Amino acid sequence: MDQYERQNREQQTVNLAEIFLQQSARLLETQAAAARTVMRTQARSLAAFGGPDISCLYAHDDERQFSDLLKTSADHAVSLMRQTNETVRQFQQIFNQLVRQQTTQLTEQIRTSADEIRQRTQEVQQLVREATQQTAQQFRGATEQALQGSGADERARSQVPA
Repeated sequence: MDQYERQNREQQTVNLAEIFLQQSARLLETQAAAARTVMRTQARSLAAFGGPDISCLYAHDDERQFSDLLKTSADHAVSLMRQTNETVRQFQQIFNQLVRQQTTQLTEQIRTSADEIRQRTQEVQQLVREATQQTAQQFRGATEQALQGSGADERARSQVPA
């Protein structure tokens, strides 16, 4: 759900940016048309007072070309923005996939290391057990020898006439 919401917000942002670009182009077109109309009116007023008639410089053909330029520019900007967003989205997908793969590999390495540590710990425990048993056996043997030796000394003392 989180990824869906994020994509939805991104799409809304893209849509708002597209609307902003298209409306800005329309606003510029409207302002240019208004400025052209004012300039044409000024040129005709100048001609009415005996000046040269330069109102043909502000003809409708130029207005149409300017409108086409604005529309084409806005459409191109929207197209570039869509391509950029798609590229960023693909990059994010690839990056997320790479992070998932790296995380999986790292997790597997940690598991393998933990298994090796567990196995080595068990081996050391077994060695400690064996060493403990061997030491205990050696201690028992030494104790028995000591007890046998002390028993022989006592027998020897008891057999020696005083």
